[in-house]
This record gives sequence, C-alpha cells and structure tokens, in this order.
Amino acid sequence: MLRFFQWVQGGIIDENGEYLDTGALYEHADHGVYEFDSSDVVDNSDNVIYLGLFLPIWGHIITDDIKKIWFLKTKECQRLLKEGYKIVYISPVDIEKMKHVCELFSLAGYNLSDWQRIISITRYNKIVVPDNSFINENGLRCFTKEYVDTIGSIVRNLPSPPPITRCDNTKIYFTRTRLKSNHFRDWGEKKIERVFQKLGYSIIAPEMYSPSEQIAMLQQCEYFAATEGSISHNVVFCRPGTHVTIVRKSDFINPYQLAINVTSDFYVTYVDAHNSVLNSTSGGFLGPFYLCVTPELERYYGRKIWHLPLWLSPTWYIYRYQLHETWVGKKFRRLQYHLKRLHLVKE
Repeated sequence: MLRFFQWVQGGIIDENGEYLDTGALYEHADHGVYEFDSSDVVDNSDNVIYLGLFLPIWGHIITDDIKKIWFLKTKECQRLLKEGYKIVYISPVDIEKMKHVCELFSLAGYNLSDWQRIISITRYNKIVVPDNSFINENGLRCFTKEYVDTIGSIVRNLPSPPPITRCDNTKIYFTRTRLKSNHFRDWGEKKIERVFQKLGYSIIAPEMYSPSEQIAMLQQCEYFAATEGSISHNVVFCRPGTHVTIVRKSDFINPYQLAINVTSDFYVTYVDAHNSVLNSTSGGFLGPFYLCVTPELERYYGRKIWHLPLWLSPTWYIYRYQLHETWVGKKFRRLQYHLKRLHLVKE
C-alpha cells in the first residue's frame, strides 16, 4: 500500500501493516508514518515498481529523487516490465511543476510522464521496492557504485554539442542571491560574491539556466565554489580533479555534502565565512544565515579584505535583532518547531 505525500510523509506499508524504511524519503524515517482511514484506500490489482518520493528541491533531486532509478537498467526490471509491471512514484506536486526533475530524469534516459504518480492511498497486488543507491540513515550519508553510474549516465547524455551558456570561464561561483525565495534566509552573500569575483570567478545564478546548461558549465569548470547546502551539491556533476571551495554559512555541517565530496576525485576546501548566531544547531539547514568576511576567508583570499565591521553593518542589526522579533523570525521558529516534530532537524 502506498501512502500519499503529506509534507514529507508517505511511503509503503506491507501486508502486515509494517512500514518499510526503504520506501520513505529517508531510511528509518518514522516521520513518514501517519494515520489514515481504511475507507480511503483505493484497491488496484496492478503489480508496480516503486521509485520513491520525489521532491522538487534541487538538492534532493540529485540525491534522493534519483536513488532508485539504477534498478531500471537491470535485467530483473526489464523482465518485470515485460510481465506488465508499472512504474509508480509519490510527489507533492504535479509533473507540470517539476520541470527540473523531468529534465534530469530525461538526461538519465527516462521520461517521467511515462510513470504513474500516486495521488491517493492505494493498495496494489505486488510492489517491488529497489534498494537506495544514496543512503541516508541515522545521520550517515553514503552512496553506492550504482549512484555514481547514474550521475555518469546523466553527464554522458548531455546534448552534443553541449548547451550554449553565457559562461566560458573555468572558474565559477554558484550564488543564491537571485533567488526570490531566499529573502531573510541568507544574509550577506553579496560580500562573498565580490571576493570570488576578485579571484577571477564568474558569478552564476543556476536557476537562470536549465539543468543541462548547469551541468555543462560544471563539466567545463576547473574551479567551483558555492555556499554549503543544496547549491553546493552540484559538485557531483564536476569532472574529477576539480578544485571545489565550499563556503560555510553555519556551524552546521551538511552530511549530504560530505558524501557528495567523495563521489569523485575532487580537491575540496571548506572556508568559514559566517556569523550565523540565529542559526541554532537544532535548525541546521534552515537558517537564517549571516555571511560575512572572516579571518578564515581572508586567509583563503591571501590578503586583507576591506569590509565594514559588523557593528557598522546595517544588515547585521536587521539580522541579529529585528528579524528575531518580527513575524519573519516567528515564521522561521515555527517552521523549525514543526520540522523538529517530524524529526527532519537535529534535537
């Protein structure tokens, strides 16, 4: 039986009513379980292959969304498809709103529109659940050869010649400053941009490009930099030997990134460039973050960086005091509270 998505809830329960870890967004993710009325269950006599819960968030697209599709290339899967098995998945949004997801799956060799999205609680005759090739269990992130092969197939399937982009620099910095949804979450990244511009990096807002264009840029670059989080997960598409700089915007370490850093032979440097006092350890990836010039960033740059001290920076006061007391700050704290209840953030 498949449970329909509610926030990040959903997955599979077997005929004995046991929840299957490998059907959830994360292994051992008990937040996937929720109560439902048995009268809402739709019976379906089909046999299906379940590919997981697809989130339209770029960091999850290139880790969690593609972690089961390795199975589609196996002889066992081909046999099942010949026997009439159908491919199904769960998602919080319609396929029309998941263009980036669709394009990435297309590069991997699959058409998401050929698969069935589950939109209600459904009982199937049989469900095949492939193992995960990117594993998130008890705070540990790791990957298998099949995951690396999936990334390799995406890169190999880029259009030839590669998509034309407006960046031919071998040093690129991916920024979040152009994101409309990023207001009041990441403060001060413009300062970081200016430092990398002086180091010869082109500043790229990835959301302005298609996935194919982004991956083409990542394939041609020799130096890549970004703040830690979903945007730095793009490292996975860089060539072996790429020099990677990850700008830390919090004391929280992103465990997804630690796994991605070793998917190939990258030279990875972490640089502390924050004073994120409002980002508690319980919030983790949520923020809000305050990026700024630090002694660590100056050592990385190689010389002194002129900048206003925090006590002369208006944004510091907005971040440190006003945000904490406004409705925006309250929204952040309320979101953190709900995610803690769902075990999506550390206690």
